Amino acid sequence: MKLFLVNPRLMDERINEYDTSAVPIGLYYLAAAAEDSGHHVTLVNLAAEKEPDRYFKQLLEKEKPDMVGFTVLNANRSGAVEGARLAKQIVPETTNVFGGPSATFLGEFFIRNVPELDFVVSGEGEITLMELARAVESGANEGYDLIPGLVCRKDGQPFRTAERGRVENIDDLSEPSRFHTFQHLAFSRGCPGNCRFCGSPAFWGKGHVRFHSPLRIADQVERLYRKGVTHFYFSDDTFTMKKERVIELCRTLVQKKIPVTFNAISRADFIDEEMLFHMRKAGCIQISFGVESGSDRIRNALGKPIKKDRIIRAFDLAAAHGILPRAYFIYGSPGETDQTIEESCDLMLRIRPLGAIFHVLTVFPGTYFYSLLKKENRVTDQVWEQNIEDIPWFEVDPDLDFEKVKRFGERLRHTFFDHLDKFALQVTLVRRSDLY
Repeated sequence: MKLFLVNPRLMDERINEYDTSAVPIGLYYLAAAAEDSGHHVTLVNLAAEKEPDRYFKQLLEKEKPDMVGFTVLNANRSGAVEGARLAKQIVPETTNVFGGPSATFLGEFFIRNVPELDFVVSGEGEITLMELARAVESGANEGYDLIPGLVCRKDGQPFRTAERGRVENIDDLSEPSRFHTFQHLAFSRGCPGNCRFCGSPAFWGKGHVRFHSPLRIADQVERLYRKGVTHFYFSDDTFTMKKERVIELCRTLVQKKIPVTFNAISRADFIDEEMLFHMRKAGCIQISFGVESGSDRIRNALGKPIKKDRIIRAFDLAAAHGILPRAYFIYGSPGETDQTIEESCDLMLRIRPLGAIFHVLTVFPGTYFYSLLKKENRVTDQVWEQNIEDIPWFEVDPDLDFEKVKRFGERLRHTFFDHLDKFALQVTLVRRSDLY
């Protein structure tokens, strides 16, 4: 089978071009599974193309794929819909498949509203997509409703098949670095947290975390390094979840003498000095922490009840070990006021981040906040017929408005950029000769 795996174009332009150029790691895993099954795979990154429709049209006319799979986030769903329509127009006999977070949470919506769409793969997709590919390749015209993990049509209506069990040993999955070159890595699938703005718990399973073995990831890094990749981004929700695994991975990278650097994402309550030492030795140069807010009340409302002293300690330790600590802040949350923003600014001045990202709280399908809005009849799935990437919380909160939230963001950004030079000058490194 000739299979296209597509990263669609985003709906809104991005300031940083890199945000549009990286192919999600999940597509590489799907591609590896398909290639190990004997399929011919083409990865298509329309998000990086200046004229995505024109480029995709030419590719479809030239290759005429048997199946086209789109990874669908809320931010690229209109690109996926347009891509599916174009695929059917150019290659009417092709099979269009959606997968990814937005497709998982809005499967029935897409099947109902996109006639050019044939199937939705719900949740973890490697096994489901391969079973679907075999069924399509065999020419079967029925029986798709017996494949777990799909949303399809039955008697003209959306039909969700039995739930697909998750792969417990993710080392059993095909290794994407054997076929492709990339920088984004995944040590684990899932997160121990329950943040109300995040869809990860619903997608991977609440509290259900699975890990690659440290040796598997070290071998992956080594293989990619030999292909010329020297810097990596670990995209795990919480890279530092299991201390012993992190230390073993870092020790293995050091033993293999692989001179790479990497960034990671963590939680302030899943970090300690021993782990940071080994991460720095192995090449970690940046850790991003979800601070979210300086207000205990706001952090609790966001489902992130981490104590301030843990946040402060995490930033102090990371900087002391020569790792750039980056902070994620969210503003415009339920109950946000000038006072809570002041608390965020005060905490920022104490933790002294050397990088910071500031986001307005937005709502996506699969999150607690989205379920709350649906339960209170403040939104329905039909809202995604509009050309919007997300729902800013302030639009559904009577106590907030755009001008107020904009002012919150300006206050946070000014605090960070007005003090960044001072933050850098206050860094004091630990005195350990093996880190010199």
